[in-house]
Amino acid sequence: MSLPLASRDPPIHPIHAAAPTLADVVAIIGGDAAIPPRRRRDCASALKTLGKVLGRPLAEINAHPGLLRDDLKHFSPAMAGLSQRTWANVISLTRFALKHAG
Repeated sequence: MSLPLASRDPPIHPIHAAAPTLADVVAIIGGDAAIPPRRRRDCASALKTLGKVLGRPLAEINAHPGLLRDDLKHFSPAMAGLSQRTWANVISLTRFALKHAG
């Protein structure tokens, strides 16, 4: 007896199957009462800024740090009219949110 075709296919890499998005991260951070309200707002704002920079809705941006790094490889803050300090804050808050969301 042969196996159905689907069971012989290689497994889908977890990053492509129901991978969390930045919208998921915003929801997780926003719902965590252990994070002070201001920090939750700042993280949400940083992630929204990242979405604007990438030109895509948060629900379409994979939350994997390596993929985000690749997406931003050729980006400079000046391209979006952001100062270096603002961009550093966006990156810092994004890292916090990604780590916290797991």
